[in-house]
Amino acid sequence: MAIRIKLSNKTIRSHSPFNVFIWDSVERPIRKLEITKALFEKRYNKTPYNSNQYDWSREKHIERIAWLVLHKARKPIEIDVGIPSMEFCPERLIQDGYHRLAAAYYRGDETIMASIAGDCKYAEKLFGLPKGSVAAQ
Repeated sequence: MAIRIKLSNKTIRSHSPFNVFIWDSVERPIRKLEITKALFEKRYNKTPYNSNQYDWSREKHIERIAWLVLHKARKPIEIDVGIPSMEFCPERLIQDGYHRLAAAYYRGDETIMASIAGDCKYAEKLFGLPKGSVAAQ
């Protein structure tokens, strides 16, 4: 089960592909203007990204986001907040869904569905969620 997270949350916003570079082949954050240009030129990438696909160019990532802007994904993003009390913090907060996250920001969505793993209480605090909401998922 997934839970709805506000895209205005500063933790999730700080992990947006518009703010940080995510993929090895993308040397700087994606810009919204690049998505706009791909949409205008009707350049789309329907193929879901797989972490084993190291050969994706910057353009392929931009075109994938453009596709998702037009075709809203139903699959929630996957987040792992780790278990800080046991000194376990994953390298990346978002385990899967950066293209979906970027598309949601581009569209101006207020929320995104997310599946959350790790310390439930910590996740609730991090994302400003109601007490017990993450454990219920």
